[in-house]
Order: sequence, then structure tokens, then C-alpha cells
Amino acid sequence: MRRLTGSIRLRGMMKDLKIHPPVYLLVALLASYGLHRYLPVFDVVPEMLRYLGILPVIAALWIVGKAVQRFSKRETTIKPFEESSALVTDGYYEYSRNPMYLSMLMLTTGVAWLLGSITAFLPVPILYAVLRFRFVAMEEARLEAAFGDEYLDYKRKVRRWF
Repeated sequence: MRRLTGSIRLRGMMKDLKIHPPVYLLVALLASYGLHRYLPVFDVVPEMLRYLGILPVIAALWIVGKAVQRFSKRETTIKPFEESSALVTDGYYEYSRNPMYLSMLMLTTGVAWLLGSITAFLPVPILYAVLRFRFVAMEEARLEAAFGDEYLDYKRKVRRWF
């Protein structure tokens, strides 16, 4: 009986565990490198074009930096598990409802491009699925509950990703 109680307590702790998006990004980047290093199927990006991968990496860092500035300016949280105190709709948010998540995908794609092998690209769609179904869905529901018609109007005008 004691073992069962410990198992239930562990499941409760796991349910409360909140892993933030940058952790998934880091795992995707490490997986991309690991797959390229230890299971390189074949190169899809020619050697002389690999350095073009730096462009999405720089763009991603720029976008996330500007997006964080917007949240800071509006004095609201960027943490997905906390309640937002303001709806950010300016800057990159005029073009995408999720520029920070988009920048994570750009960063992962840029790193995969720099590495060049097809296996380095495998974590990109997995990261997309995690962001889309784990975070975007939750955040959209929270924003709709918090901001109602204002968020629904914004949602009609601005695409989710790009």
C-alpha cells in the first residue's frame, strides 16, 4: 500500500511540473546536433550553402528579443503558465500571434541548415507539434478567457504563425 501512495504522489508532482518552451527548444537543438553527429543519413544542404543557416538564426534571435521587449513594455509576463495582464498586438504581433514560437522554429531550422544532414531537420516538426499543441492551444484558450472579444478580434485579423 505504501508503494501505491508514493506512485500517486509522483504522478501528482509530474502533473504539476511545468516545462517551459525554451527547455523544449534546447532539447530540439541538442537532438538536431546529436542526430547529425551520430546518425547522419545524408547531406541535403551543400557544404558551400550551409552558412546561409546563420540568417534564420540571427533573425530568430532578433525577433525573440523584440517580442520580449514588447511584453516588458506592456508589463506582462512571457511565461506561458502565468496569466497575462495585457494583450500584446503591436510590433511582430501585428503579423504573427506567436512570433516567439516562430523564432524557436526558425532557430532550430537555421541550426539544422548549418549542420546540413537530413537527420538534423527531424526535430523541427516535432518541436512545431509540441509548441502548437502543448503551448499555443493553452495560451489561446487563456487569452480568449482573459480578453474575450478583444482577443477574438485580434485572432481574426492576425494569423497564428505567419
